Amino acid sequence: MSPPSAVRDAYRDWFGSFDAQLAFTGSVRQCVQEGVLVEWVSTEAVAKNVAYVMRRLSRRILGRAACRAGCGLLYAGVVEGEPRSDFKRMHVHLAIGGVPATCSLGDVRNALLDQWRSSRWGYLDNHMQELATDTERRRWNTYTMKEFRPDISERWFTNFRR
Repeated sequence: MSPPSAVRDAYRDWFGSFDAQLAFTGSVRQCVQEGVLVEWVSTEAVAKNVAYVMRRLSRRILGRAACRAGCGLLYAGVVEGEPRSDFKRMHVHLAIGGVPATCSLGDVRNALLDQWRSSRWGYLDNHMQELATDTERRRWNTYTMKEFRPDISERWFTNFRR
């Protein structure tokens, strides 16, 4: 197994080649109650929730035909925080790219907020900004790497194609 620094460097190189257009930070519900049953959040549930939100967002922005053909918005993200923690609430950081030039980032922003808030684990508290320059992309990359952990398979998720 490679040391965490090697994995971190590989991620930085990969992220540097990713042309992200939007940065999104979304809070996650800590639990969902259905009747008397309470389901607590997990990292796996959050990763599945993000994949669900991004599939729906891709279909809304690109259309069904493009999604059936395997096209979709590109994203890279990280889950921060711990489930059932009073210290740091679990939340998601995403970099989103692949938005066609014919679509405004404002439309993508509104659609993403709608999809996130209506998802199972999405919560109302979120933040989004446009990544217009390389400097802003580097800052976002550094910010998402601040809590890098070697258990990359659970805490990092991507849909990145070249």
